[in-house]
Amino acid sequence: MKFLIFSCLIVAATANCPPLFTQYGKNCYRLIVQALPWTEAKMTCSGFMNCNGDPATLVSLQSRNDETFLKRLMGTVSKQNYAVWTSGNDIAEEEVFRWGDGSLFTYLNWAPEQPDNGQQSSGEIENCVTFFLRQKVPMWNDAMCELERPFVCMVPASLPQQRFDAGTF
Repeated sequence: MKFLIFSCLIVAATANCPPLFTQYGKNCYRLIVQALPWTEAKMTCSGFMNCNGDPATLVSLQSRNDETFLKRLMGTVSKQNYAVWTSGNDIAEEEVFRWGDGSLFTYLNWAPEQPDNGQQSSGEIENCVTFFLRQKVPMWNDAMCELERPFVCMVPASLPQQRFDAGTF
């Protein structure tokens, strides 16, 4: 644990994000291209922390600007269009979509005829939200949580360290 604190103190002087994360606004983001089911993706994100000890979560999208940033982030790894998991879901209450922090959606960008809870595809229950690009246009879809998808982790940017306190080691 002391090593983690030490590395955060050194890194915080130059960046507010954990290694391999990209800062946008007040948050840091990391695209994980390994496809996992939603629950495992959520657990994987929680394993990343900023220097303040805040765990990462699956991404939430609050605006068109957030989607534009996410689209660029996805494009840095692959030129292919693909869906990524977000923290959005209606697991607790059907048809009431919330972000991972429990907040209701205030910005919406569902694909046409979505969310459909599987009515247009497999007929299986779809409780987890993906962000995808259709002809380069960002959209959302509800999908079966058991499907394996890449995902994006999000964590608040750390507050810059004001001084180096050697007494904590």
